[in-house]
Amino acid sequence: MKLTRIASALALVIIWFIIAGLGGPTFGKISDVSTNDRTTFLPASSESTQVSELTPEFSDSQGIPAIIAGETSDVGEVDLTERLESTEGVIQVIGPTPSEDSQAVQYIALIDTESADATEVVQLLSDEVTDDGFYVTGPAGFSADLANAFAGIDGILLLVALAAVLVILIAVYRAVLLPFIVILTAVGALCAAIVVIYYMAKADIIVLNGQSQGILSILVIGAATDYSLLMVARQREELQKQESVADALKSSWKASFGAITASAATVAIALLCLLVSDLNSNRSLGPIAATGIFFAWVAALTLLPALLYLFGRASFWPAKPKFTGELTSEQNAHKFWYKVANFVQGSPRKVWAGTLVLLFLGAAWVPLLNANGVSNSDILLSDTEAKQGQE
Repeated sequence: MKLTRIASALALVIIWFIIAGLGGPTFGKISDVSTNDRTTFLPASSESTQVSELTPEFSDSQGIPAIIAGETSDVGEVDLTERLESTEGVIQVIGPTPSEDSQAVQYIALIDTESADATEVVQLLSDEVTDDGFYVTGPAGFSADLANAFAGIDGILLLVALAAVLVILIAVYRAVLLPFIVILTAVGALCAAIVVIYYMAKADIIVLNGQSQGILSILVIGAATDYSLLMVARQREELQKQESVADALKSSWKASFGAITASAATVAIALLCLLVSDLNSNRSLGPIAATGIFFAWVAALTLLPALLYLFGRASFWPAKPKFTGELTSEQNAHKFWYKVANFVQGSPRKVWAGTLVLLFLGAAWVPLLNANGVSNSDILLSDTEAKQGQE
C-alpha cells in the first residue's frame, strides 16, 4: 500500500516536471504569438479600431502609418521624402505637409507589416531623421514604444514575484524546504498555463499581448501560493493529530478542497466576465487569466500534495510538527481566529447575508465610476520619441 502511494506521488511529480519542461521553452516562444499593436488596447467598437479593420479593403498591402513630425523655419529647407522612401520596410511616403504657420512639417510613412517588423522599421526611421530634429510618432511609433515597454516584462515580473513570495514564505513558515515546495507548485501551474495559452493564441482563439502576459505571471504565482497556504496550514494541523503522513494528507486534502475550489471558481468566473468588456485588452485578459487560475487550482490539489507526501514531516524542518493526538497548542496560539472560524461554522447564514449586504453597499457606488481611461501618451511613463512627436 505504501509503495503504491509513493509510486503515485512520484508519477504526479514526474508529470508536472514534464509539463514544466514543456512550459520553459514556451516562455521563449510566446512572443511569436503575442502582439502589442495599439488596436489590441482599444475598444472594439471605437472608430479607430473599425478603421483599422477596414483599411486592408482599400489596399493590397498591410501597412501601419508612422508620422514623422518636426519643427522647421523653412519647409523647403529639409525634404526627407527620398530618404524615407529608401528606408527598408517603407512602402509609401505622403508629404511633406506643412503646418498652417509653416513652422513645422509632417510626413506619413506607411510601413509594410507583412514583410518587415514595424518596431525595427520605426527604429530605422528614427535613426534617419533624429539629426534633423524630427520625431517618429503616430500608430507605428506608439506600437513600437509599447513593444519595447513590454519586452521581457514577463521574465522580470516572474523573478520579482518569486523573490517576494520566497521571502514571505520563509518568514511565515520558518522552514527550509516548504517555501521551495510551494514555489515549485506555483511555477508548475504557470508553465502549464503558458503552454495552453500559447496554443490558444496560435489558433487565434485569444489575442495575447504584453499586458496579459505580465498579469498572468503575477496572478498564477499569487493564486497558487494562496491555495498552497490553505493546504499546508491544514496539513500542519493534521500532522499533530495523526501519526501517519498519508492519513494526515488525506484529511487535509478533503478539508482544503472546498475552500480552494470555491476561491478558484469565484476568481475564474469573475475574470470571465471580462469577455463582455468593450476594451480588447480586457476581453482577451479574461480567458487568459481564468486559464491561469484553473492550473493554479490543479497544481495545488495534485503537485503540492504529492510533494508534501514524499517529503513528509521533513517538509516543515526545522519546526517539524510532532504527533500529539490533539491541537491544543495551535488553539492557544490562535484563539481569535478559532473564535472567528467557530462563528462562521456555527452561523453560516448570518455570514453570507452580512457579506451580501456589504457587497450591495459597495456596488451602489458603481454609477459614479469614471472609466474614461487615459490617452495613448499617458500609457507610457517615460518621455519617448513617439510622445514628443505627438506633442
